[in-house]
Amino acid sequence: SSGINAEYGVDPQDGLVKGEMQKLTYYALTNPRKLDRIDTYLAEYLKYYVDHRRYDFAKIAMKAMEQLLQACRSASINLFVESFLRMVQKLLESPEASLQVLGSTSFVHFVNIQE
Repeated sequence: SSGINAEYGVDPQDGLVKGEMQKLTYYALTNPRKLDRIDTYLAEYLKYYVDHRRYDFAKIAMKAMEQLLQACRSASINLFVESFLRMVQKLLESPEASLQVLGSTSFVHFVNIQE
């Protein structure tokens, strides 16, 4: 979880910390058995941040999930589907319009990965 926590900068305006996200992606690719823990953790982070109206951090969690989905396109992508769809649902149910848009665009990106 410390690797996941490190992907967030101190200031949410910084977005994903590129070097830390690369480490997390490498970890996910080399330890596919850990994918279910990683995606569950990201989904919990997103839920927490949406519930506490910390939308910038919620967006970072979704971007992290999108990057992991891109990197893990192989058979392991199926391990992410349930958490990813929960994250999309949480964004779409948010009263915040920018999160609804993010949920929609993330889903479209996911569908395109599958093709």
